[in-house]
Amino acid sequence: MTFNLLNDFLNSYILFAFFSILSIFLFSKVKFSSEIEKLMYSIGDYLDISFSNITNERKYKKLLKIIKKILIPFFKICLIFLTLFFFVYFFDLTLKKKYSHSLYEIFFSIEFLFFSSLVIGILYNKKRSHFNFVSRLVYKNFLEKYNFQKSIFLQSKQNSKQVRGVFITGLARSGSTALMVNLHEEGNFFSLRYNDLPFLMAPKLQRVFNIFNIQKNKVTERQHKDGIKITSKSPEAFDEIFWKLELNNNYIKKKYIQINNLKLNNLYNFEKFINIHLKYNKKKFYLSKNNNNIVRLKNLSNYFSKCLFIVLYRNPTDHILSLKKQHSNFLNIQHNVPFSLNFMNMVGHHEFGKGIKIFRLSKKNFKFSDAKNFKYWENIWFNYYSYLLKLEKNLKQNVYFLDYKKFTHNQFILNNFVKSKFNYKCKLTSKKKRFKRQYDYKKINIDKKTLRLYDMLQKNKRNI
Repeated sequence: MTFNLLNDFLNSYILFAFFSILSIFLFSKVKFSSEIEKLMYSIGDYLDISFSNITNERKYKKLLKIIKKILIPFFKICLIFLTLFFFVYFFDLTLKKKYSHSLYEIFFSIEFLFFSSLVIGILYNKKRSHFNFVSRLVYKNFLEKYNFQKSIFLQSKQNSKQVRGVFITGLARSGSTALMVNLHEEGNFFSLRYNDLPFLMAPKLQRVFNIFNIQKNKVTERQHKDGIKITSKSPEAFDEIFWKLELNNNYIKKKYIQINNLKLNNLYNFEKFINIHLKYNKKKFYLSKNNNNIVRLKNLSNYFSKCLFIVLYRNPTDHILSLKKQHSNFLNIQHNVPFSLNFMNMVGHHEFGKGIKIFRLSKKNFKFSDAKNFKYWENIWFNYYSYLLKLEKNLKQNVYFLDYKKFTHNQFILNNFVKSKFNYKCKLTSKKKRFKRQYDYKKINIDKKTLRLYDMLQKNKRNI
């Protein structure tokens, strides 16, 4: 009898030691969080292909490949869980034999806290900046799944009716975000926000998801480090996601973004998309900020005739230096937080960083220099705004230009202009704001043709 008890006691110690060593080995060799990500991504791919319109034969072959991808991380995760289970089981068994009931409860509490903190640490890793474990899973599994998102959107029964609103566009760093925030703060407009992701095409489903968003009231500075604070309710340029879904990414090439030739059905679907969000959020006016709208400006301004289109431009020297600075900033961010690049690609932001793409606005092949050089960004600026001035002759009268310098002197210039056009009630006190020079111009050699183009923009009759 005594021998059997001693034998059981020794066995429990030996097994506890074995599973301790195995646990340490598995956690050192297998990244638990990355295996969960692989599993969830594969499941997301499986669902997305299930919703696709491809032939059954092709669908069957693709699903078989994905099932193989699902099984590998699944077995790894099961192995880790089984090892942890036996580790905890034999640890408890050892404690029960060695200590009293009260001491056992203390050890068990410590054990519970340890494993709880381990799970929380995996799920909410602060080193990932804006993208913790859960957000990476959610964005990758739903935001990027085009067939899944489209199937939800096509089932919506919202009737399309004429939209009224404001579309703000311009080259990145032209001040478009500041203008959008000013208009959004009035409370008359609906704009897509961070908490409309990932189910952008289904606001009702997104509302359920937002209940579980533990960071919804957190205030942070956006990644641009330009002083603009954001929360989950802050407006952002997310309607590009619609176009990525609608056009199957066919306008986004390896090194450039090409002009969209939108069909009537594409525009009708976008109008339906806007009306779904306006009705759900009980708003009359839609507010969009999208730097990529230059590739579809003619189509949009013709179709949405009751909307205002505001094209922002800025002193080229300030603008070019700001673009160059942000490129360096995002290269650094994407080096430290790789998922930041994935997210920018998902939402169609290719202005800066490793995923940079130029706008191909003509058949001419531009030879751009290194993106770390001033001349590269000067060519980008010139390419963008010279195209706009050529296009301006074919645009409707609902397209206006605005110099960012005017906005810095009167931050409600656009609010007052929009108010006069839409005739809604809104009390605003115009505040003067000094224009501050942020850069040293002494060592900058800007091309004369760039300055002439800026002068032409300032003299344009469409200016507010």
